[in-house]
Amino acid sequence: MDKYAQRVMDEVYYTFDRHYKEQDERVEFLTDLIKTLQNELQTVNDSLECGICDDGECDCEPETGPGY
Repeated sequence: MDKYAQRVMDEVYYTFDRHYKEQDERVEFLTDLIKTLQNELQTVNDSLECGICDDGECDCEPETGPGY
């Protein structure tokens, strides 16, 4: 596992220990976390496309500057 992913998981375990004692609370927390991460992944993937090239075929240089 990537060391940064491990750090995130360490935070998840810490959150479990501090805030979520019940199994159903942990499942709900993880479900929300997964949805949030999936949305973030989609946002990152969408930002890789320039909007001009065909899907999956963009080889344009990424823009630089604020917001990129």
